Amino acid sequence: MPIINNKYLQQKGKLHQEFLKTNPFPHLILTDFLPKETFQQVKKAVQEIQFTRKVSDLFQFQQSADFQSIKQPLIQRLRTELIAAIPFFQTITAT
Repeated sequence: MPIINNKYLQQKGKLHQEFLKTNPFPHLILTDFLPKETFQQVKKAVQEIQFTRKVSDLFQFQQSADFQSIKQPLIQRLRTELIAAIPFFQTITAT
């Protein structure tokens, strides 16, 4: 099962046109970018990751280990597929 919803991978030209037409700046909202079942699996896997609280004068956040170092198979697969999708995003955004 692919991680990224295949319907988007087949609509590069259409998505590029939509991207260019949005205001106040070019952007897209990719509803169901991950298929629902995959999203639920990724959500569960992320909840198992240990996070460390980081605090600054202006903000605070929870930080995980670098995705590259996380050994959970689904997280590794998501990372690999997102890296492989960079050309897809470059086509849509013309960058």
